[in-house]
Amino acid sequence: MPQRYFKYKQLLSFTCLNFHNVRSIKHRFIRLYPPELITLEKNGEIMFQIFHDVDIKASASDIYKMITTEEGLNIWWTTKSYGTPQINQQYNFYFTDDYDWYARVIDCETDKFINFKLEKADKDWISTSLKFEIIPKDTTTNMLRFEHIGWKQANDHFRRTNFCWGQYLAIMKKWLEK
Repeated sequence: MPQRYFKYKQLLSFTCLNFHNVRSIKHRFIRLYPPELITLEKNGEIMFQIFHDVDIKASASDIYKMITTEEGLNIWWTTKSYGTPQINQQYNFYFTDDYDWYARVIDCETDKFINFKLEKADKDWISTSLKFEIIPKDTTTNMLRFEHIGWKQANDHFRRTNFCWGQYLAIMKKWLEK
């Protein structure tokens, strides 16, 4: 069993038995993870994040279309989707009848970034945010910085989702660069 997992399990057991000492426990818990993977919210809740940076030889405009249009999203992620990249607009991310999810655009700027907040989705995804930011690297390459933030647990679903995001973003990159 990996040492990190063992420490995490020990900490959870200790937390359950000593709930009155949550503040010091949370500070010890934070030290077990790289600081970029977690945040401590104002209410003291620990949240986990997924990050991926992908260099893509494509224009910012082409990348933005891939992450904001029905045609683009359906190529690399959803089965069918719809939405408008405008603040407070709702997107539908449809995969199957059981996975028919909705998100709201929190912030966006054409050819630069879009930030979604999940409203209807798998229970682990509700209230999490997806942020796609396009950062110029040189005349032919842009970096897509992806963040999936606000996870309440670093559970098995979190780990699978992290892996899947890497795969989906690789599909997008391959499609854009062909």
